[in-house]
Amino acid sequence: MLKYNKRNLVLSEMAICLVISLVLKYEFVLFKMLNGGSVTLELVPIIIFCLRNKFKFGILLIIIKEFFKILVNFHIPPAANVGYIILSILLDYFLSNFCILLIYFFNKFLKNNISIILSLLAKFIIHFISGILIWNSYEISIKNSLKISFFYNISYSFPEICIIILVLKYSCILDFLEKTKIKRSD
Repeated sequence: MLKYNKRNLVLSEMAICLVISLVLKYEFVLFKMLNGGSVTLELVPIIIFCLRNKFKFGILLIIIKEFFKILVNFHIPPAANVGYIILSILLDYFLSNFCILLIYFFNKFLKNNISIILSLLAKFIIHFISGILIWNSYEISIKNSLKISFFYNISYSFPEICIIILVLKYSCILDFLEKTKIKRSD
């Protein structure tokens, strides 16, 4: 029987999830919104990976994925000055996707479905905050910044959250992971 190295197995799974995620992001866009933003299934492989592996591997996967996204399709945020642009990049690319890692925390207390929903809502909140900062950089009133950011981000985040949950639930992936308690990384 062949012996395998657990780290190599996890890194291989990470590479596969990364490629699938990027393909889902750029080649299988479900629909694009008029003002920007799109609904994709890019987070499905990331969520599955996070449910199966340790936190440190989840962090590594998200960092690599976000650097690939920056290299492949980087758009400078429409902020008024450099400080807001840098802050927006950190929030939109990295911090928002690190919210997916909240699955590790929520999974200790809640079922997979609820932990995924809470993680995706946290991701929405970070995008919402980033939008507020971008619109405030143009000296728009805070009330209008809140409205613009909320409606822009909810227009693609809500459908994406719903579709991701439906795909994970009705593809039986979550049931399988919960019943078999597959947690490979020691």
